[in-house]
Amino acid sequence: MSSAALMAAAAPAEAGKWTIDPFVGLEQQFTDNARSLKEPGEMDTITTLDAGINVRGHGARVNLNLDYRMSRDTYWDNSDLNGNRQNLLTQGDVELWENILFLDARAAMSDVTVSQSGAVTATDRTATSNRTRTLNASIAPTVRHHLGSWADTEFVYRLNEIRFFQSDAGDTDAGVPNSRIHELRSAVTSGDRFQRLHWQLNASTTINYSANEFRSRRDRMTASADYDISRHVSVIGTVGNDKVRDKTDSSDSNSGTSWSAGVELRPNQRGRLRVEYGRRFNTDSITGNLEYKFSQAINLSAAYTIDVTTQQEALANSLNNIVFDPLTGQFVDQTTGLPVDPNNLGTDLVDATLKTQRFSLGLNGTRGRNSFSVGADMTKRDIGTTGGRDQTTSLQATLARRLTPKTNGSVNGAYVRNTQSGGSDTQEQTIRAGANLDYNFSTSFTGSMNYRHLRRISSAGNGLTENVVSVRFRKNF
Repeated sequence: MSSAALMAAAAPAEAGKWTIDPFVGLEQQFTDNARSLKEPGEMDTITTLDAGINVRGHGARVNLNLDYRMSRDTYWDNSDLNGNRQNLLTQGDVELWENILFLDARAAMSDVTVSQSGAVTATDRTATSNRTRTLNASIAPTVRHHLGSWADTEFVYRLNEIRFFQSDAGDTDAGVPNSRIHELRSAVTSGDRFQRLHWQLNASTTINYSANEFRSRRDRMTASADYDISRHVSVIGTVGNDKVRDKTDSSDSNSGTSWSAGVELRPNQRGRLRVEYGRRFNTDSITGNLEYKFSQAINLSAAYTIDVTTQQEALANSLNNIVFDPLTGQFVDQTTGLPVDPNNLGTDLVDATLKTQRFSLGLNGTRGRNSFSVGADMTKRDIGTTGGRDQTTSLQATLARRLTPKTNGSVNGAYVRNTQSGGSDTQEQTIRAGANLDYNFSTSFTGSMNYRHLRRISSAGNGLTENVVSVRFRKNF
């Protein structure tokens, strides 16, 4: 246990518990395609030095979870690829005025892929090109008020800052400008007095400034109601209006009245299915979500959504959808329950307004000495006024097992298919596979051996393969 954890354990119970764990790491990678070329052959050895810190703090009114790591990649032969990487993921909240005023702050920083058809690597490291450092941060004060048994109100202002920087290696530009996004949301929700009829009034305004100039504004108002026919079935109805102003699109095609109707099924305490059909953005739409708990340790969740956002707003929404899972000690996507980098959407970065349809599914759990996770995602985007469209479909799975009290093993795999149409029609398929063997020399010193395989098949001639073997050691203080 760290010194900070010992101090927290000795403190009064109301002070909460805080752990601060700094660490250093050393990794040696051996790759057969250091420069992400179509034909392997550029073999190299890469030494990576890590230093970072993990913070976990939970008190009566304050919560903070923070993971930060600085990495230095040194190529033995391809020294022009040497560089630093930074990875940050944090979320904290504080209750400033009991039951009334709250503050949420979160941030993510990582190097992400600009184009799915560009240079990619089998492991997380500096690359020849096609990488940009993304900083994604937000702060959100919230005011809540309880109107007796009649209703509850909530008012939120959220400021999001999205910035793109050139990575240490390569000279790729993100192609997307920095943005500052202002979001105002208000909600009035029915109180305990309403037993079978649950209603909500919502209003929101999102204003996006890109490159210090006005880019877009979205105003939305909705009124929704759920009526419980029984404890297992509810009927749903929503009416609303969208007003979208976009500097790059004067057609007003995404503005107008919206409506939806549907049903929510709760067959037992373990599961919930919600499906709605309606019309929004001047087109028919179906949305829904599913939650099912097979047991205390095995969970299934899925969702299908439709929205119109800019690229920067999509990144902001991804950041604001993360939560910290205390059982795994990881940040996860609130929808799927799977570990996530909110800056990595798995799609190309494009400077456009996007009509996005997304289906996501997550299944994770533990059973005895085994743990597993399965994720599926389908993202279809209509890109601005260009008439272009892309679709990314992915499937990933991980299986881990505790082999001995000190040894853990895992295997993982992923399949991604990306198609683009409207300009140059292309299709690419990417396959990733890996295996890890971890050993705990002590409670603060660990080591691992890893293998990673990458294969991309491209109709545009951008195929490549890479194999990486690595050995890693980490020391916590």
